Amino acid sequence: MRQILRAGTYELIARADIATATIISEYVDVAHAFYDKRESGFVNGLLDAVAKDARGS
Repeated sequence: MRQILRAGTYELIARADIATATIISEYVDVAHAFYDKRESGFVNGLLDAVAKDARGS
């Protein structure tokens, strides 16, 4: 889980050329492949908060 969040956070901060929704969706899909729906929702919420802080969107 930690690596999914790290990679997603990195992409949100360093890859402004990729849409926010695309990044979040991809990492939620990765989390869903390994964890239950609850954890996927956690990844979604956390990366959304990071995106709002880092990108202002």
